[in-house]
Amino acid sequence: MNKSTFGLIAGTLVVLGVVRLLFFTGSESPTPASAPEPSSGEVSADVFAELATRGDVTIIDVRTPEEIALGKVSPDALELDYYDPTFTTKVAELDRSTTYGVYCRSGRRSGEVVSLMKELGFTSVLDLAGGEIAWRESGRTLVKGDGTDEELSDTDCTLASC
Repeated sequence: MNKSTFGLIAGTLVVLGVVRLLFFTGSESPTPASAPEPSSGEVSADVFAELATRGDVTIIDVRTPEEIALGKVSPDALELDYYDPTFTTKVAELDRSTTYGVYCRSGRRSGEVVSLMKELGFTSVLDLAGGEIAWRESGRTLVKGDGTDEELSDTDCTLASC
């Protein structure tokens, strides 16, 4: 084997090694389909339900106190009223290294909150696509603060923001 062939083979092996390091580091086994989560953006009710049961994700309910009184997606959700004049200050005080799942009634307010949180430097913020409405349409119920299930019909919400 001459020097140029050897150099070409050695160079190719180095490039392949670098590519492997860049794209294939970490677990050698494939990750289950339900485990991956985006670092930000919208997620389905199924993914959000999984997130709500994890201890390393903080769920934020940005609905009004009147809406929250009807029931929540997670009994442990942090309640931050989107319309509270101190809302942005309260969001800015949150730990930026935590993963957050945000929801509202329809997804409009929570989408705006995810954008705000990104602007404030949060890196892992997930939005329940379609909000509480999509949650219920997926067959799930809301829970009261004591953790009991509460069926909520569309007629139960007569608030203008619903």
